[in-house]
Amino acid sequence: MRIRTEPNGGANDVAMMRSASAHRCVLRAGLLAVVALIVPLWGCAVPWQSPVTASLNAPPGEAAELPGEVRDGWVIVDATVNGRGPFRFILDTWANFSAITAAAAAQAGVEPSDAANIVDISGDRRKYSLGWADTVEIGPVSMRRMPLIVTDNLADVKARIGVVGLLGYPGFDEFTLDLDYPAGVARVSDAPLTPDLPGVVRLRRLHDETPEIMIELLDQSGTPTDAQWFAVDSGGSAPLHLPDAMRSWTHQELSAEIGTGRGLSGVDRTNHISPLRGAIRIGPTVIDRAVAETDNHHTLIGHQLLRQFRVRLDPRSGLASFTPADPTQKRLTALQFGGIGVNATIRHDDLLILFAIAADSPAARAGLRPNDQVLAIDGIPVTDPAFVNRTGRMFDPPPQLTLTIQREDEVFDLTVPIMPLFPENLDQLRNARPDLEPPPVQLITRPDGTQEFVFPDGSRGVFTPVPPNPINRP
Repeated sequence: MRIRTEPNGGANDVAMMRSASAHRCVLRAGLLAVVALIVPLWGCAVPWQSPVTASLNAPPGEAAELPGEVRDGWVIVDATVNGRGPFRFILDTWANFSAITAAAAAQAGVEPSDAANIVDISGDRRKYSLGWADTVEIGPVSMRRMPLIVTDNLADVKARIGVVGLLGYPGFDEFTLDLDYPAGVARVSDAPLTPDLPGVVRLRRLHDETPEIMIELLDQSGTPTDAQWFAVDSGGSAPLHLPDAMRSWTHQELSAEIGTGRGLSGVDRTNHISPLRGAIRIGPTVIDRAVAETDNHHTLIGHQLLRQFRVRLDPRSGLASFTPADPTQKRLTALQFGGIGVNATIRHDDLLILFAIAADSPAARAGLRPNDQVLAIDGIPVTDPAFVNRTGRMFDPPPQLTLTIQREDEVFDLTVPIMPLFPENLDQLRNARPDLEPPPVQLITRPDGTQEFVFPDGSRGVFTPVPPNPINRP
């Protein structure tokens, strides 16, 4: 994290330079999605003044496990801050800074004393509170004098996976970081990687920033047609992020919405994905049926692809290792997006009402209809704080969902299979027929951009759209 103290009031500029340009400045938070929850932010690059220093309490050459877990691809670590906690953080290899919620900062005794001036993804300059932690301990790893952005825009992240912030790559870059997704653990070691390891690839890190690896795009014959450097983004939920210049990698005509993400800036951002025009290769491993998020400014590989590997990063040796759970396996199929075909729902008090259902979808074929009220999904009531509405797009979904439905005075269960967003044979895609929708309901757009519905009887509720699927299957 680069920090400069201004003489006119103690404000600090916090930023980082991305490898795409030696003159571009980026401050970035990592997440999410089925959706991406933390999005890139731009700032103004300044020289390093207060780098994070780290030490490792482990026998030389031995890997030490970090406390925490890997959940749905998110690497979550337990850390004490100023000796208090533990607090749960996302470990984000693309973030060049760390962030914490205001409530957790208060508990940890981190008082914001400076301001970080950031130009965020919306193009607006925003000021963030900046505090300093004297110590951050993550099991065997001890970090000193760590700057922390203090923001409550992490609330969505906390609600989804129970974390209070994220820990960036600075500090971890002094070791070999081992993200063992198949085993569900993260480790660190002072032992460097060597060229004879399985799945070893070259790693570069320009300007002491994000670790990057080379990924090749292959045609149907397996011949590389293009190759680009991708930043390793353990805090990003999309499989691949592609900038506009790389749209040729994807079938843009088949692009589909998968939801919105809200980042550190609190700005909503619509996420679209498209299937790639061929397989990709990371070192010796070929991955079929991968998709990419196309409305992005950066070239990243996120944990929806990383989670199929044991990923080791060692900028000291300039090497990384991407090893499948079965090291002899040289070809993988990417995890897929899917859904049941519910394209919009309505929230009314504690009710979840189906609004629009795709024609020819599993939901329609199972007998779901607009105006059906969802009482529970897979046994979890919609009024339960743990409830997650899974009627929209899901990454790596289960084979089916069981919905408890109330229709007038009747309550019944329907088990609905999941439909892949993109079939294996893309030639099977065809134009969608109109959604099944209820009788006319008035939609009112509020000044803040949100919408509410008004039923004919005058009752009102909040309209929460699920991204429409522009394609159906025969």
